[in-house]
Amino acid sequence: MTGLEQADVYREFASIYDEAGFSTFSQEMVPYTLALLEHLGWTPPARTVLDLACGTGTAALEFFQRGWQVAGLDRSEAMLAVARQKAAAQGVEIDWRQGDMRTFTVAQPFGLVTCFFDALNYLLAPEELAQTFRQVHEALLPGGLFVCDVNTPQGLEAGAAGEAVEIFPRLVTFMRERYDAENRLARVRLSFYVADAGGYRRLEEIHVERGYTFDEVGQLLHGAGFTEVRLFDCFTFDPPVGTSHRVAAVARRG
Repeated sequence: MTGLEQADVYREFASIYDEAGFSTFSQEMVPYTLALLEHLGWTPPARTVLDLACGTGTAALEFFQRGWQVAGLDRSEAMLAVARQKAAAQGVEIDWRQGDMRTFTVAQPFGLVTCFFDALNYLLAPEELAQTFRQVHEALLPGGLFVCDVNTPQGLEAGAAGEAVEIFPRLVTFMRERYDAENRLARVRLSFYVADAGGYRRLEEIHVERGYTFDEVGQLLHGAGFTEVRLFDCFTFDPPVGTSHRVAAVARRG
């Protein structure tokens, strides 16, 4: 399976994504991102941000509430539809765009580009990740910044240790993950039981992610043209180590 073949995995998922708690991570990444930039002393050249793989718009809305001019890009029209609804309900103006993070272009470059919560792990070949980094580089103003997070092979393997069930007021989620160490691929089966008038309706999707080491992430960012790259054990200011489950990267265009 390639990243392209996973394009529609969020079609059914979109309607219950927020309710199932999956938006919490991106909500937490926004203040962490701003704290990382403050920690590094790096300031974007403009207070404009493009959130790649924006999903239901949680991070984009968080940036808007902090005074940023915001755009969000995602492949899934179903996820974007939810994002538009959330923005409209809050009276928020955000430039929502449908597109592929491997091939997108922008008419006006941004001061900051972000990409959160496993999105880059859906790129199942290093060439796809490298291409995405090149597109991000071109979408930034000189001195512009890119902040992202990536699951490492250790992180995906740890996630495959068992099964997870969560119960919400109108929803039950069941997640089972299997990890292929040779190819660094995690195959995740997501099953959702959604309450409706007839009882519970079942939704199911298969998601596949590839783990990337922090060395690979750093090398690919440099290869894409970024002049400065800093890597962190995600949600800390500490450098990543061999046991890090998730890496945050901050890269600056020259």
